Amino acid sequence: MSKNTQAAKTEEPKVEPVVQTPSDAPESAPLAETVKMFDAVENEAIAKLADPDEQGEEHLVEVRVLTLCQLGVANDVAEVPKGSLPGLKSLGYVDDHPDAVAFAKSLKAPKA
Repeated sequence: MSKNTQAAKTEEPKVEPVVQTPSDAPESAPLAETVKMFDAVENEAIAKLADPDEQGEEHLVEVRVLTLCQLGVANDVAEVPKGSLPGLKSLGYVDDHPDAVAFAKSLKAPKA
């Protein structure tokens, strides 16, 4: 191996990182759009929780809470209006599958 070949292998090009500050970011940045969309879905789900169906308790659904949110902490069992269920599920806050609810209840049951 010649000295020129060996020297070329050891030299690495110097690359300066490009740092983009929020003021430099374009308004239509994908992350900004995703955050706006998430906020809109979350606000809609919360609004439905605040204003349940007028038809009463028969439209409440038991769910397992999956994460810390306005409904409680993970593995709590909560009742939510049936109309708000799709929004809460899309946010990943709840699971309405009967097995999930039964599991959450079993965690809260007193141990003998």
